[in-house]
Amino acid sequence: YAGDKVFKGIFNHFQEKTGGQVEKEINFTASSVFSDSFHPQNVASFENQNKVFRSGNSENNWICFDFKEHRVVPTHYTIKSRKCRPNDIHPRSWVVEGSADESSWETIDAESNCSYLNGRNLVHTFALNHPKTTKFRYIRMRCTGPDWSNTYYLMLDSFEIYGRLI
Repeated sequence: YAGDKVFKGIFNHFQEKTGGQVEKEINFTASSVFSDSFHPQNVASFENQNKVFRSGNSENNWICFDFKEHRVVPTHYTIKSRKCRPNDIHPRSWVVEGSADESSWETIDAESNCSYLNGRNLVHTFALNHPKTTKFRYIRMRCTGPDWSNTYYLMLDSFEIYGRLI
């Protein structure tokens, strides 16, 4: 991760490598999807503010990235909030977890009552507060409480992961 290269991480690398078809290298899944236009892979469309991810309204929502044939050792991640007013559907409390097999998960970052994303189109990069040297196939962000509007949606404009790609 380099501070002057926001959204120039692993997803961006695969966007460039595949000519914008990042799904060839990464599967994007979620616990639920609000409607057909809010697909999880929208978080890798950094330049298009009309493409966002939004889950249904239920506790413990998550978005997961399966790196298929690759493994990652993450160091940082960046999130961009949606173009909604403060105290709307913005992430508030979550964990980022890694897994080699999609059944056993390790927490690599935890945020509680985080206000960095509580506003219109806010971007923040998080250094992992529980970093690991483990090579993960799966990375997921899972909500651990309500969003800033006191509902349980998970809504993101963009998400990027930085680290070592193997």
